[in-house]
Amino acid sequence: MSVPKKLILTISVFFMVSCARNRADTVYINGSIWTGVESASRAQAIAVTGEYLVAVGSNENVEHLKDSNTKIVDLQGRFVVPGLMDAHTHFMDGGFQLVRLNFREVDSPEDFVYKIDSAAQKLEPGQWILGGNWDHEKWGGELPHHSWVDNVSKEYPVFVHRVDMHMAFANSKAMQLAGITGDTPDPLGGVIDRDHMNGNPTGILREAEAKELVQRVVTPPTEEERKRVLQKAMDYALMCGITQVHDMCSWEDLLTYRKVEAAGEFRMRIYAAPWWTNWKKQIDYIAEYGTGNRWLQWPALKGMMDGSLGSRTAWMHDPYKDDPNTRGVIVASDTVLFKTMMQEADAAGIRFAIHAIGTRANEWILDQYRAVAKMNGGRERRFKVEHAQHLRNSEIVRFGREGVIPSVQPFHAIDDSRWAYKRVEEDVLGGTYAFKSLLNSNAKVVFGSDWTVAPMSPILGIYAAVTRETIDGSQPGGWHPNEKMTVDEALLAYTASVAYAGFQEDVLGTLEVGKLADFVVLSHDLFKIEPEEIKNTGVLRTVVGGKTRFLSADSGGKKPIWY
Repeated sequence: MSVPKKLILTISVFFMVSCARNRADTVYINGSIWTGVESASRAQAIAVTGEYLVAVGSNENVEHLKDSNTKIVDLQGRFVVPGLMDAHTHFMDGGFQLVRLNFREVDSPEDFVYKIDSAAQKLEPGQWILGGNWDHEKWGGELPHHSWVDNVSKEYPVFVHRVDMHMAFANSKAMQLAGITGDTPDPLGGVIDRDHMNGNPTGILREAEAKELVQRVVTPPTEEERKRVLQKAMDYALMCGITQVHDMCSWEDLLTYRKVEAAGEFRMRIYAAPWWTNWKKQIDYIAEYGTGNRWLQWPALKGMMDGSLGSRTAWMHDPYKDDPNTRGVIVASDTVLFKTMMQEADAAGIRFAIHAIGTRANEWILDQYRAVAKMNGGRERRFKVEHAQHLRNSEIVRFGREGVIPSVQPFHAIDDSRWAYKRVEEDVLGGTYAFKSLLNSNAKVVFGSDWTVAPMSPILGIYAAVTRETIDGSQPGGWHPNEKMTVDEALLAYTASVAYAGFQEDVLGTLEVGKLADFVVLSHDLFKIEPEEIKNTGVLRTVVGGKTRFLSADSGGKKPIWY
């Protein structure tokens, strides 16, 4: 007889908790603990044995679990929440960005050139200058041109991404190595920007298909470099209070993760969604190896329908306000192949995390989710739409009615709102980052960062969702304030709802006996401070699997890093 995995897990946890009920490895007392459990949302103490929570309640409730070997941690009234989970990252890309050229603070073409010139002086001729996070909106909207930097980088190929990862800039040396000329046609699903005077490429490449022309000739990192970068990314995430990420990764990333996890070197959890073009390989891989364990899972795949608003490649119903000649780009340009992938992968039990930003892209993917579910029959799928950024009322209602999970990034709302009005009309903005409306439709909203596109800090995400105050301070009452969320709603979107999206609600997402001991200690109780002060809250301690993985040396905790 086949025994369900959930039943085996439940029995195992019950046995472990029962055997350990007379002692705990660590007891945390005198806290202000938000459990995430509606019927008992507050507690004072928690006890941990091994990787699991064995008690949640008052100081008195954990007293009997102490013995001479139990470690006692006095929380001194600090605020504790379940492990914060980021529902959308590019984890390895973010790790590499930590060690590459970062243009986040660059606010002029002159600074852009200076940054590349300075990097070139530290390299040997022929070495690549890699990095990202430039944003042309910071200097008025003019896109970089290869002529800006060719004089300072003649012997150094340059390939640096825009902050949204949907555009990249290549200098002449990089384009030469990639074989990109005025005669090179636009690849299907991508765009090579061209000089309107002579038709030659400017250096701007839009979307993955165009960027891949250069990416394929970039010197690849070694496996040891990849492993080191992964550890840096974990360090950074734990410092932010993150205990698990849903990672939109490459197949190579997944293989690196497996090696590092098998060596016992994971300190946080990763829920991986490799790129969709590997779907046949992923079906076979899951058939041979399953979908992972409590540290690393790979049950989903990442697809992409369109681009981004900043790059004018989000697929919209109407033309762009500042470029009436386009309605965006269908990145999944071979829609027949994409539909085939969805049908076959879903039939094999693979879950979906599909990127859709524009109104038309969201409508299309919701239609396809419905068609796939009808074709392959009844099981609970918990489809995710990554970003769900620009929605008409008809699509907002469908998320709740059809049980599709909008995986949104609250920091984008207070960042893009500075300039989104340039791209689309006010009626579209009314359905942009519509978090409260989605909740009101009964959708299970989950939050992420899109790191390295935006800051990873969930504290900043909660601040953004609760205040909707633009980062330039131009909307002190909040941008479209009717879409503000409460602190409780925002915390759930980083905890219990993310666990639900990953079918992990039995072991993660709330602080309850028998669940994994993943939690974060913060400097301030988010329910007791003014919304404006949320952004100043620090991370004091991050615990994953019962072990402290980050401990701040600052009594005020590690404050959020804005970029």
